[in-house]
Amino acid sequence: MNISLKSASRGLTVVASLLCLGGVLSFVKSEDNMKPLALNIIIASGTLAVSSEFISRSNHNKANNQLADIVAKHEKEWKTLNTKYEEQSALLKQSQTLKDDLHQATEEINLKNQTIQILQGKVKQLVVDFELKTQELEDKLQCEDIRYQELIDVFKGLISEHLNERIYKFFNSLDESINKKLESEDYQAIHANLIPFKDKLQLHYDTHCELLKNISVIDGDLSDIVTDVLSIYSRIVDEQTALKTKFRNLLNLDERRSLEDAYTTLADMKTTHCPKDKAKDLLGEYNSFQKNQLNNLGEKLEDNVNSLEEMRGQVFDLIAQIESLALEKVALKDELNKLNQPQVWRLATGSNELTKGNIIIQYFWSKGIKLDRAFTTGDVYESKIYYHTDNNPRTLVFKELNEHSDALQQLCLTLKPITFDWDADKGLMVASLVWKAREKKDTAKSDIDAIWIPASKFETYVKRWERVRITAGSTGGKSPTAKNLALAIMRSRKGKGEIRLYDPQHGSKKDYWDMPKAGMSHEDNLQGMKELCQLIDDRRHGHNHQFVLYIFDEVDNTVTQLKEGAKFRDLIKVSLKEGSHADVGVIYIGQSADANEVPGMTHSNWNNAVQLHIVTNAGTAIEKLTTLTTEDKTKLLNQYRKIQEYCDRMNEELGLDIFTDSGAYRFALAVPLTGLPKFIQLPVFDSYDYSDVMGVDTQTQKAIVETPVNDIVCPHCGSRAVVKNGTNAKGEQYYSCKTCSEKPKRWIS
Repeated sequence: MNISLKSASRGLTVVASLLCLGGVLSFVKSEDNMKPLALNIIIASGTLAVSSEFISRSNHNKANNQLADIVAKHEKEWKTLNTKYEEQSALLKQSQTLKDDLHQATEEINLKNQTIQILQGKVKQLVVDFELKTQELEDKLQCEDIRYQELIDVFKGLISEHLNERIYKFFNSLDESINKKLESEDYQAIHANLIPFKDKLQLHYDTHCELLKNISVIDGDLSDIVTDVLSIYSRIVDEQTALKTKFRNLLNLDERRSLEDAYTTLADMKTTHCPKDKAKDLLGEYNSFQKNQLNNLGEKLEDNVNSLEEMRGQVFDLIAQIESLALEKVALKDELNKLNQPQVWRLATGSNELTKGNIIIQYFWSKGIKLDRAFTTGDVYESKIYYHTDNNPRTLVFKELNEHSDALQQLCLTLKPITFDWDADKGLMVASLVWKAREKKDTAKSDIDAIWIPASKFETYVKRWERVRITAGSTGGKSPTAKNLALAIMRSRKGKGEIRLYDPQHGSKKDYWDMPKAGMSHEDNLQGMKELCQLIDDRRHGHNHQFVLYIFDEVDNTVTQLKEGAKFRDLIKVSLKEGSHADVGVIYIGQSADANEVPGMTHSNWNNAVQLHIVTNAGTAIEKLTTLTTEDKTKLLNQYRKIQEYCDRMNEELGLDIFTDSGAYRFALAVPLTGLPKFIQLPVFDSYDYSDVMGVDTQTQKAIVETPVNDIVCPHCGSRAVVKNGTNAKGEQYYSCKTCSEKPKRWIS
């Protein structure tokens, strides 16, 4: 800038000086040289000086003005940049705040998980303590039951033993007394009364023995047992007393007196054998023994009752402890159950998809499967509901959840069965719900051409591609599309280069390749990938090499089925990163649009290649793209539906089957290395001919058997110089004409 200003200033000075000099000379000439020459020169010099100063000041002012304009411009730019800087700083602060919130939420979740683990441990310990206490109580109760039963049995045994001895002695003594009276002539007067009494004596004896047996089978509470036993004891004693009284009442007064006299005489006669005093002493001893036995029995019974009462108190204490533990256990279980409940959405008024989302959660919870809420996307036609599955004790497989699709459709009142899929990028299970059918509109071709790249521009769009990943489902048209793509790339290079095709499905009914193959197995795929990486390494520092385009079919299956699949996968990563530096192109063909389903591969790996996802894989790919905003995804999904409806309509109108007809309407989602994804219409299969693009090469081109045909005319030039020229993958006969072009013109009859 300074150089230009100086140059301008100098130019203006010279011009001004010349003008002033011209004026002076003119003046000198007009005055007819009346003034001296010196004066003229002085005047001219002064004029030049004044002109020079004036021009210099003028240029200086201009420079100042320009400088001021430049400063103002830079100030404006600086203000704009400063505004952008402040906006970016605000965004960074907001991002940091979100990160802090996320970190805090993560810590809270971790704390809750730790609390759950502590509560689970406490519940487990309570269960163990409860079981130990229960077992201890059961053992103690069993011991006390045994001891209690032993005491009852001792009590019954004492009473039974005493009564047995009493019954035996009583009836023997009474029977002996009656027999003596019956044998003695002195008592003949009372024989008529004694004999019936004696006959009934056996009945009374048997009755008392039966009562004695009943003591052993008495059961119930202690008080009932004591009452029943003592009742039997009292009955036996009372009946024996009654029998004694009745026996005495059978004798009249005189006879009783005679009996007493006889006893007295007998006592006097047999003093040495049964003294009366001795009898009284014996009776006293017996009564004393009986009294002592009863006292001892009473003391034992009282001790037993006290022991049983004490034991009952201990049992009640243990039962209270167990009940307390049980209540605490129930409370903890309730708290744990609340914590273990799946997380559901808090419903807002009219939130249909969240209501259905909670229904799905509760349904699977009843089946022992825990789904926690995540987020939802969708519109009035269909929704996707995402769930966390980490809190299950085992890994959930989406196929397992799909077994309940029909039942969930009835519960949620959806148009179609609810289906599940695993989103590996987000680590979430996603349920797809269709509420109602979308309105079908007949979209004009011009509308579709505005949102996709038509087949007429296919070659222009793809000609610079070098590393391309093509995916589609089975029979989705991967191989024919890859062939068209490869030949379109090579034609843009005017056929200069080489194609090396590796096809592990060689010879199958899906073998649509009509070009030479370098490999025909998964093992060949591995060898080809090794060769590719070696070629890249060899060419790393060189230039101007011949372009080589590798095509690897069945990439996904080679990784999973080949023993050295991991090696193959690692070589793929090398080729993705380094291929562009060595004038080497690669086309990778697989089935899954989800990069994570190829073991060891990620979306970031495949981002080093252009991606071409055909038909249904396009929709899956949009969901998996992490570089798109929600708004971009929604826009692409809407375009996807319009294009799909258009292709379906056109195929239906023309009677074309997308699985069998090469000319059916097909499309794909192209994800370039830079820029947003675009939809592209796929050209008709076999739109490019290998021999046309690459030239006939007798060393590598498959042998073509040309058989003359006399009754077929070339549709292009009318010549009959027509020959058979092989078949395509469907077995259809190719024909070629040798007249209408330098190379045979091929078509299908």
